[in-house]
Amino acid sequence: MTMAYHMQMNSSVKALEACLEMRSLYQIAGWREEEAQAMVHVAEVILNTKGPREAVKAAKEAVNIFKDIGDETGEADTLLILADFQLASNTATEALRTTTQAGKLYKALDDVQGQSKVMRVASNVYMAQGASEEALRTLKTAQSICQKAGDKKGEATALAELANVHVTMVQREADAGKTPSNKLLQDAIEAATEYQTYLRDLGDKAGEVTALQQMATLHLLAEDDEASLNCARESLEFAVELNDPACLGAGLLAVARAYMSAGEHSEAKQAAEDAIPFFEQT
Repeated sequence: MTMAYHMQMNSSVKALEACLEMRSLYQIAGWREEEAQAMVHVAEVILNTKGPREAVKAAKEAVNIFKDIGDETGEADTLLILADFQLASNTATEALRTTTQAGKLYKALDDVQGQSKVMRVASNVYMAQGASEEALRTLKTAQSICQKAGDKKGEATALAELANVHVTMVQREADAGKTPSNKLLQDAIEAATEYQTYLRDLGDKAGEVTALQQMATLHLLAEDDEASLNCARESLEFAVELNDPACLGAGLLAVARAYMSAGEHSEAKQAAEDAIPFFEQT
């Protein structure tokens, strides 16, 4: 409770002191599992106070405690946290090695959700290494595993990340001054459409708003102004139903971009101006 209070009060230093005190108390009492959990919290707070390299050291200590007490689930979960920290500290090779360790543990535990999480973390590592195709392959495997296990939430997450990877690939091409290939754009649109359809089946309108705005941007890059405007308008309709200022503002901007691309400048200007009050509310 002390740690949570300090985090809410935005006092990372005090939160770290509280975490370290908790860890010390558990260590003295011989409560190894609680000590390991406390070290995970220590690592998370250190990430905000001292950066990812120091957080890596604390996370490794937590992993070792879980390993010592034979808690394979705790060890695997913390290995994934460690992998995120390693990636943040620009040691992608180590992060990939860590995800592999976690994957072996989850497989031995027959933990489908854990295996899916491993693949999602690994895809982030591959993207950091510039291995986009490997990231896609890994996420497709994660989606397949979740689908077979009936893990709807995991499947939705995998689909979302598949769409995001495609969009990132398109964006990287554009940022490099290249024109994304038609195949790359179509693959990205198909991935985003599949995710949007899945969200519709789940009844997740908030998620669908984001997916439709993503699709609007992709259609713009593919120079399909009509499809972009249709997606933007549909996202705006859902945003109105949700009465969410952030979604409404983003929806109006998507409409403005589509109008601008189509040469409808007055309509674009009006949509952009209409978006301002909604962003002011966020």
